[in-house]
Amino acid sequence: MVLQKSPFQAKWTLLHLKPINSHSNIIFVNQFKTNLVQAFFYYLSLPFIYAFSYLPLKVIYKISDFLFFINYHFVKYRRNVVQKNLKNSFPEKSEKEMKEIEKSFFRILTDYMVESIKSFTISKKSIISKGIIIENSEMNELAKAGRNIIISVGHVGNQEFVNLFLSAAPNFPFNLKAAYHQLQNPYFDQFFYKKRIRFGSEMFSMKASYKAFLNQDLNRPWAFFLVNDQSSPPTKSYWTTFLNQDTSFYKGTEIFAKKYDMPVFFMHLDRPERGKFILSFIKITDEPKLVPEGEILEKHVHLLEKNILEDPPIWLWSHKRWKHKKPV
Repeated sequence: MVLQKSPFQAKWTLLHLKPINSHSNIIFVNQFKTNLVQAFFYYLSLPFIYAFSYLPLKVIYKISDFLFFINYHFVKYRRNVVQKNLKNSFPEKSEKEMKEIEKSFFRILTDYMVESIKSFTISKKSIISKGIIIENSEMNELAKAGRNIIISVGHVGNQEFVNLFLSAAPNFPFNLKAAYHQLQNPYFDQFFYKKRIRFGSEMFSMKASYKAFLNQDLNRPWAFFLVNDQSSPPTKSYWTTFLNQDTSFYKGTEIFAKKYDMPVFFMHLDRPERGKFILSFIKITDEPKLVPEGEILEKHVHLLEKNILEDPPIWLWSHKRWKHKKPV
């Protein structure tokens, strides 16, 4: 496994830079100041993060209830974005129905936030108890044959819990590779990275996606975990109708599947109760090179929409999903 350079290595590299002119000297000083500020906030936050993370989940959920009340009634984080997204996605629903979805979403969003902090210290035994995998015989056969696969998902459920669970679950037949967005603060970035891989998964940045696919371990089958429901650049995307709206999707899932001949499965998530989830994997294709262009993405969109419609509050409605308009 190739680890990223730690922020500490980055810091010492920065300290040993030798400015060669006044302009580079200004850049050096500014970088050094930024590094000190980032380090200060990291070390200041660390004791509070660990203190919260080590609390029992029952206590953490009580705190979540309080934070939900504060956010929903006073802070109103992205309330307008959520309301607009719901209105455009469900034109057939009444104001009362959408209000219920909105309130449930913010309650669940607060749970996701506190659960993510809990994930830093949660034990392997505890995270395994949170999820259930519905066995898929086709996936098992592919794993036995040493085939790598792509798991296509959306922002449904708590992905921090899901990633840890899949890397720890004894009945998941693949090693897990997952893409993530690097944080601007290198101290927090390295902290999150180490916590996410501690049960055996491997993380790669979105910028290093191609490299991650090229560096496949042929002795072990991998499942590449790709989230695809972010707002993507309008001119370089696959456009389709999603939740009653013209919507853009990244093409990466289909590009990688065809290039490396990797079967694709969609991960469907059910959230039966707080802190619990059930995962099922639905085959999109096992012959990606033979399917027409756009079919893999279209099936992903259809399955994601179906997952959302079954339980709307568990999707990330606060994301500015439709900020781009379809090019004419």
